[in-house]
Amino acid sequence: MLILIGASAFFLGIHFVVAGTRLRDALVARLGAQGFRLLFSAMAGVGLVVMGFGYAHAQRVVLWSDAILPPSLFFAGNLVAVLLLVIGALTPSPNSILTESAYRADQVQIRGILRITRHPAMLGLGLWALMHLLANGDSASVVFFGALATLALLGPLSMDRKKLRLDGERYRRILEQTSYVPFAALWLWRRKNPRGVQRGVWAEIGWLKPALAILIFAGLVVVHPWLAGVPIL
Repeated sequence: MLILIGASAFFLGIHFVVAGTRLRDALVARLGAQGFRLLFSAMAGVGLVVMGFGYAHAQRVVLWSDAILPPSLFFAGNLVAVLLLVIGALTPSPNSILTESAYRADQVQIRGILRITRHPAMLGLGLWALMHLLANGDSASVVFFGALATLALLGPLSMDRKKLRLDGERYRRILEQTSYVPFAALWLWRRKNPRGVQRGVWAEIGWLKPALAILIFAGLVVVHPWLAGVPIL
């Protein structure tokens, strides 16, 4: 259990103490952007692997019955999580390393899933972690999935602060168009524009990305008994 706790603390620490702070700026100045990214990725990867090892070998104390989360709710929650993860990962984003150069050239638009939330993939990961934390109900799961949920749900706020500090006006325009809390910006926009044309969120998302997400989820349903020892539903 100590290995799991230590690795989780390390994993969260490098994200919240380093990734979005001025310490990151100092390291980037010394190592270069690419050098920092490689070092940080290696540290995060090692931390996550050790977390997984610690979780697999930790002694577990049952804190609550898994009946606290009905199978149908676990199924639905994980489906939404995979939809957010896959659609978010496939959508050009101001917060994606893959589209960073396009973002800096002002070529990334707030469309589709980004109109709902500017951090869809991270919120999907957070929802997935919370579903597994509630469904397992033991001490090791609280530490492991709790650490992942903390990073996924609070990390985007750190990302926003970093982007505002480094990009200023460019990222401020992003914040004006979308929200961290899902649907909050859409709701405010519709209140201000009650007779305006509804923005085409669903049309912009299309059908291919959700279809791929559902296909991936179906695969996870099939392999989940083998991976975790229990069926999703």
